[in-house]
Amino acid sequence: AETQILAFEVHLRMRKYFLVLKAINALKAIDADHPALAPMAARLGKALDADEAFAAPMKAALKSQLAKSFGDVSVESSVASHPESFAHALAGAKGLLALGEAGAAKDILLQAASEARGCTRTVDSLLAASQLLAKSGAAAEERDQFAASAKKAFPLATCF
Repeated sequence: AETQILAFEVHLRMRKYFLVLKAINALKAIDADHPALAPMAARLGKALDADEAFAAPMKAALKSQLAKSFGDVSVESSVASHPESFAHALAGAKGLLALGEAGAAKDILLQAASEARGCTRTVDSLLAASQLLAKSGAAAEERDQFAASAKKAFPLATCF
């Protein structure tokens, strides 16, 4: 799965959109419920919309294949459909930040700090979420509230 995620990132930056779609489909074949799938599909759709130099017939073909594979799945609906998974919330927030939707990413991260996702939180994932929260433009008291929640989950951690 990690190989396909990295292939997605490399090919997206190189604007090799067919290879990007291939990486998404390969990840879906490996794990159809992977947290990174919806954000990756959304990022591909945005990249296709933003790239004016890409040929229109190929863009239409890629969009139809993307719609066939994922339909109208959004990042928010993917996160909402996995209310117990912190990994889905973290991947969704990363995807939303990449799409330029910092406010929605901040909301997802603040909701993810709740106890409902407690069994899937790790120190590393909470640290990554804390860094994403800072990038999303969260106020200082929101970041402090998140840090307090993380400290409550892992009282011996010194990174929050």
